[in-house]
Amino acid sequence: MQEGGVTEAVVSIANKGAQVVPTPVAIVGIPGGLEVRHDIIPFNGGQYYMTAGKTRRAGIELGGELQTRYNVHARLAANVMHSEYIDYENNLGTFDGNKNAGVPDFALDARLGYDGPRGLYAEGAVHSLGSYFADDANTANVAAYGIMNLTAGFQHAFRHAAVDVFGGIENLLDEKYVSSVYINGVNGRFFEGGMERNYLVGVALRTN
Repeated sequence: MQEGGVTEAVVSIANKGAQVVPTPVAIVGIPGGLEVRHDIIPFNGGQYYMTAGKTRRAGIELGGELQTRYNVHARLAANVMHSEYIDYENNLGTFDGNKNAGVPDFALDARLGYDGPRGLYAEGAVHSLGSYFADDANTANVAAYGIMNLTAGFQHAFRHAAVDVFGGIENLLDEKYVSSVYINGVNGRFFEGGMERNYLVGVALRTN
């Protein structure tokens, strides 16, 4: 193993029997840690960068998928992360032991859907991020949040084309949250608010 190189572990689950398994599950990632030397830290939303001597990151990432015989499907992707500066000093101060700016404690994406008769479908989704800091000094806290989206539509295939008519509601519960952050922004400018509850409709046409 070389310093700065990438180490990857892959876990595979195979069904060697004759019977079809309707509920495949994939596991991506195992608990582990990584120390990064010369980590690049953005300032003022990425207008310029500084280098940390050493940072440490450790976490686990999981993913799963479920498909039932009743046309119900579910998907899940989640990770938990702990990250901190081990050796980091610049003209603004010393940040050893602080959490890495811009790295949430956890992230979650979950979906549950139904494929109905005659091309009808519906799906609900939840997206959540844990709290994190927007600056190296760990003074600008970004609160954890979770939002819910709903989508429904109709699909139909023709001889040389397929059409998808859909509509949805994003941020169903009208949560107030920070959707993006300017890491180490200046003059207290860190946060960009997420969209309030909004509605969408659309038509997609695919040809073959």
